[in-house]
Amino acid sequence: MTDDGSGEGPVPRDPRGTSATGMRVLVIGGTGVFGSRLVAGLRQSAGLDVLVAGRGAGNDVVLDRNAPDLARRIAAEKPDIVIDAAGPFQDYGAAPYAVAEAAIAARAHYLDLSDDADFTVGIAALDPAARAAGVAAISGVSTVPAISSAAVVVLSEGLDDIHLIDSFIVPGNRAPRGLSVMRAILAQAGQPMTEWRAGRPRRTRGWGDLRRVHLPGLGRRWVSAIGAPDLALFPAAYRARSVRFGAGLELTLLHLGLWAMSLPVRWGLLRSLAYLARPMRRLAALFEPFGSDRGGMRVRVVGKGRMDRSGGTGRWWPRPATGRISPPCRAA
Repeated sequence: MTDDGSGEGPVPRDPRGTSATGMRVLVIGGTGVFGSRLVAGLRQSAGLDVLVAGRGAGNDVVLDRNAPDLARRIAAEKPDIVIDAAGPFQDYGAAPYAVAEAAIAARAHYLDLSDDADFTVGIAALDPAARAAGVAAISGVSTVPAISSAAVVVLSEGLDDIHLIDSFIVPGNRAPRGLSVMRAILAQAGQPMTEWRAGRPRRTRGWGDLRRVHLPGLGRRWVSAIGAPDLALFPAAYRARSVRFGAGLELTLLHLGLWAMSLPVRWGLLRSLAYLARPMRRLAALFEPFGSDRGGMRVRVVGKGRMDRSGGTGRWWPRPATGRISPPCRAA
C-alpha cells in the first residue's frame, strides 16, 4: 500500500505490484541529464508509478547494472516497463544487454535511450525471447534513431529511389552536459567509423569530415561526422544509397578544438580520448556563459518518385530545439 499524495488515502496495488491506477515504470539512470527529464515528464502523466533506480543511496531503488543479482533485483520491483537511461551504451562491456535480458525475464517491456549503433542494432538478438515473454524490447528511443527515423518516414513518402539521408544535431552551448554524453563523444573522436555512400560502405573518422551547415533560426554551425544507429539501420530500412550523420558544437573554438584533439587518435598516437571526459566536462563548463541554449536538428531526404523526371527532390525537417516542432518541408 502506498499513498498517492492526493490526501485521499493509500493506493492499492495488485499482486504484480503495479498500482491499480496505472503501470509501474523503473527508470535506470533517472538522475542523469536525459534520465531526469524523462522521469519528470513521466511523473506528470497520470497512471504511472515511476521509480528511479541507480547506484546512489538517494535513488528510489538502489541498483547496480553490473551486480550478479541484477535480474533478481529488477524482478523484485515487479515493473511493467524498464527504461535504461544510463549509458554510455558502448561501454556496457561483456554483457551489454544485461538490463534488457533481466527486464524480459521479469516479463516487463524494455526501452533504452541508446544512440550507439552497435548496441541498438544488436538488440535484435533478443527478439525471440521478448516475443516469447509477450513484451517489447526497443532500443534507441531517443533523438536518434527514433525521432530521425520518424522524420525519414514522412519525408520519404512517394519516393521510390532514395539518394541520400543526411541528418545532424547541433545543441546549444548551454545545453546540459552529462558525463556519459561527454565520454561517448570523446570515445568516438578520431576513431574509424563507417558511413554508407553511393551504395557501399565508406570509412571515415569520428569528428572528422568538417562541414558548415545552416539551420533556420540558428544560423551557421560546424558539424562533424559521428556514429549513430542511423548509419547502420537506414541503408537497409529505407534502401538509401547514402546515409550521413553529424553533430556540432555551437562555439567554433570548442568544435574545432575537439577536431584538433582527435588528430593524435587518427595518427595512432593515442588509443582514445575517453579518459579525458571528466576534465573536458570541467573545461566545457568554463565556456557555459558563452553561446546560447538554442540547438536543433535537421533531417534531409533526397530522392526520386516513380513519376519524377527531374534529378531528384530534396525534402527536409528542421527542428529548432527551443521552438515548436516544424512540419516537414519540401524544397521548391
